[in-house]
Amino acid sequence: LSVQQAVDTVNIDSMVWHLQRLSGEVPVDVGNGDETIASRYQSNAGNALAQAWLQQQFTNMGYAPTVQVFGTSGANIIVEKPGVTHPERKVIICAHYDDMPGGPVNAPGADDNGSGVCAVLEAARIMASLSFENTVVFALWDQEEEGLIGSTYYASVAGGNDDQISAVVNMDAIGYDGDADGLLRIFTGPVANSEAIKDSALSVNATYGLDLSICGEDPGAPVFYHISFWGEGYGALTIAEDYDNDINP
Repeated sequence: LSVQQAVDTVNIDSMVWHLQRLSGEVPVDVGNGDETIASRYQSNAGNALAQAWLQQQFTNMGYAPTVQVFGTSGANIIVEKPGVTHPERKVIICAHYDDMPGGPVNAPGADDNGSGVCAVLEAARIMASLSFENTVVFALWDQEEEGLIGSTYYASVAGGNDDQISAVVNMDAIGYDGDADGLLRIFTGPVANSEAIKDSALSVNATYGLDLSICGEDPGAPVFYHISFWGEGYGALTIAEDYDNDINP
């Protein structure tokens, strides 16, 4: 399977199917009958239900997801697809699955950040049968809305273990385009190989006919969890909708 064929395999219906369930429009069944993910705020029951359902989706694709527990209730969902040549080198494709607000108000979080989560799931689906030189990590962070807690925990553990992380591609709120101009933003900066990762993204956009309008922010805003990896000296970037002029209201 070529890169072009893999790109052509991206299926919007697959992403919508996952998003409908993750955002509570369609119930899920993780072994207890139909349940609705009404909110993914870290202290709400929907957060744990989402965690179980997301693990189920990865398992259905043939992966063996693990849960990285942190704090009193945090839970990152991690899938590693070992590389065939350099399994010690990791490329991370990630998004956060928690959302806001808390309290009695439901927080379906379809865009922030169900859209990013479903993009990670779609990448995992397409890449399941493929082999790669480096290890690919599909990561879904918890408690990002509380201050980048989940990604910071993972990055700090990785840094402490001297893990070789070659690139981190984070997606956060990629689903809204109110003015239909197709514009997305890449948030990057002069840390490790972050600029090279951005250049690769631009090259992919041009080479494989994605035809997306891309605006770069350098240095990127410190509100996304590429910052967690920058703190450990790893190259990382965030892909998001147009946060400056067309942010989801």
